[in-house]
Amino acid sequence: MIKAGNNILSGLKVGNTVIKAVYANSVKIYPAGVSIDSGTVYGEWVYSGPSRVRTVTNWTQEIYQDGTRGPVVNIPAPDQVETAAISYRYGAWTYSSDNTSRQRSRTLVYTFTDTIRDGATDTVKENATITTDWDNSTYWNGACGSNYYYVDYKKVRSKYTFTDVIKYSDYRNGDSRSRRIEGSCGWVRDWREVSAWANNGQTCNINGVTNGYNCDGTYTVKYYQQARVLAYCFPDMSGETQRKTEYRAGAQHSRLQVDGCCGYVARINNRLTIENVELIVVEDDTGISQEWEFEVKAQYPVDQDVWVSFTAGGPNQTESFKIPSGQTTVVCRVVYGYPNNISSVTPSQTNKYIFIY
Repeated sequence: MIKAGNNILSGLKVGNTVIKAVYANSVKIYPAGVSIDSGTVYGEWVYSGPSRVRTVTNWTQEIYQDGTRGPVVNIPAPDQVETAAISYRYGAWTYSSDNTSRQRSRTLVYTFTDTIRDGATDTVKENATITTDWDNSTYWNGACGSNYYYVDYKKVRSKYTFTDVIKYSDYRNGDSRSRRIEGSCGWVRDWREVSAWANNGQTCNINGVTNGYNCDGTYTVKYYQQARVLAYCFPDMSGETQRKTEYRAGAQHSRLQVDGCCGYVARINNRLTIENVELIVVEDDTGISQEWEFEVKAQYPVDQDVWVSFTAGGPNQTESFKIPSGQTTVVCRVVYGYPNNISSVTPSQTNKYIFIY
């Protein structure tokens, strides 16, 4: 700066030549500086994840009286650093085929003061909490199972619970239950056998009437009576409400001509005779023996088994022969004793059987 008294000179001439500038020790002293201009220069942002940084340079420049400017003086300053607000941008959920999980894209979003930038993208997966949902305690799909049971099932579906939504599977059979329901699946009361048919020690007619008989011509026919016990109950014999006994005819017990029954009147004085007597000599390694062979004949067919006994070989030895009921003849053979050695006739009804010899 150059002064004339207290005044700052604004122009210098040497003769007619205008002096543009005067320096003192490389410092410009004319024309004089009248103001300082300054400012800041920012570099380009350099991004790294949620942060960005740029250089900052402050500068100053002197302005002279004549409007010219001095050199720019740069003053380095600390770098400017900014950390973004972090958020995410999500894609739509995609569910697995069985609804047990879902996934969606997730992109990092960095929000700076003057711009928004996307960061990395990854995939977010969520597994559902799986429970079983029973439809208002409903059972369905019932059918008859084994052993008279009616079987049905809980009506259930899978429930998939995510953080913000619930999904369901189709309904299916859950746990089963088995019940016997009267009137269903054959579970009904009916007459069922407690004890099987068996002879009970009585006789009967063909219809099972105790002590009855049937007539076959003049023959009185009786049967062994059979009985069984029935209960009115379920198939497993439970739930009995009443019991009864049934009777029927079993095998034939007897078939006889009984005096006074079925129009039969017993004959009396049915004569028994010995006929066709023949002495048989038997020779073998032990020697020679003899036997008497003969027939005992009744005048009429006997109405019950008749046994005829003869002494044979000694006083305490007998041989017995039977004329079957309804027959007239039996062939007899005794050893040593002559056929007239009769010892007894059974039954001994003297007015019914007369032995003639």
